[in-house]
Amino acid sequence: MNPEFVQKAWRTKCEKGNFGASKPENRLYELLCDVFGKEDVIRQYIDEVRYPFYCDFYIQSLNLFIELNAHWVHGGHWFDKDNLEDIVQLHDWIERFRIDGSSFYFAAIERWTERDLLKRQFALDNHLNYIVFWNNDLSDAQEFLSKYRVVRSEAAE
Repeated sequence: MNPEFVQKAWRTKCEKGNFGASKPENRLYELLCDVFGKEDVIRQYIDEVRYPFYCDFYIQSLNLFIELNAHWVHGGHWFDKDNLEDIVQLHDWIERFRIDGSSFYFAAIERWTERDLLKRQFALDNHLNYIVFWNNDLSDAQEFLSKYRVVRSEAAE
C-alpha cells in the first residue's frame, strides 16, 4: 500500500476521530486526561522525524510517547527470536494463517515480530521518553500514573 495514502488516511481519521479505539484505549485516554489534563494529551500523535509512527498517546508536558499494546496481536510482550515460547507462538500464528488465509494473522505476525520492535528501536535511537503498556486491565498504566497523581496532588497543596 502506498505510504502517502496510508498517512493521509490516518490524518483523516485523526481529524474526524474515527479510530474505532478499543475499550482499554478509551479508558487509558480517560486516565491520562485525569492526571495530565485533556489539553496535554494527544491521541494518535506522530512526529515524522523522531517517531514516524502514530503512537497511541503523547503527553506534551513530559514529551512522552505512549503505546498501548494490550491487544493480543502484540503478543503480550516484546517478541524474542531466542525465546522458545515466542517461536512456538509464532509458528501457531503462522499455521492459523495457513489454515484460514486470514490477513489478520498475517498482520499480527508482522506487528509482533517486526513493527513493534521497529518502533521500540526508533524510540531508543532517538532517545525518546517512551513507554509501552501491555496489560488489558491497564494495571501497568495505573501503576505508572499513580506516581504522577502523587506529584500533582502535592504540587496543588
